[in-house]
Amino acid sequence: MRTWRLFAVVAVALAALVSSTGTAGASPQAAAEQSDVGVLAGDVRLHSLYDWRCLDVFAGGAGPWVQLWNCNGQPNQTFFRVEYPDGTSEIRTSDYWCVDGRWGEGSSLERAPCTGHVGQRWVLHANSLTGGFLVKSVQYPNLVWDVHAHGTGTKVQLWNYNGGLNQSWKFERV
Repeated sequence: MRTWRLFAVVAVALAALVSSTGTAGASPQAAAEQSDVGVLAGDVRLHSLYDWRCLDVFAGGAGPWVQLWNCNGQPNQTFFRVEYPDGTSEIRTSDYWCVDGRWGEGSSLERAPCTGHVGQRWVLHANSLTGGFLVKSVQYPNLVWDVHAHGTGTKVQLWNYNGGLNQSWKFERV
């Protein structure tokens, strides 16, 4: 509980910093939406806006890849964020492994030991077109989390941004 409060305080402070410094061309609404990213301060489920399925670590959490699956409340569908001072984040599984996207365009996201590799770092951006968030790769700045097809077991990969619901995510606190 104490850790959650610390994350909440950090999220509020960062939101205040973003809204006070802003970014070129950013609207007040975009700054407010950016502060919603603080919901990742605790355990969350990540829903694809494409079909509202949950981000899921394959084989009940054994991995290696990350996919979409019907939401079932299991630990392999629970994630949290570790934020770095440069504004990048690791998205970690409930067993403290990282969501890894180091292999580039078209490659599946994987569950891997956290090593600090840039392929395990992400930047979250409010997606005003869909009302969700884009999860953008730090290693490959033009690539975002992308749902490759549809249905249970669907691959989640890195792909070029196209503005579709298959690249937009909602975070639900659990």
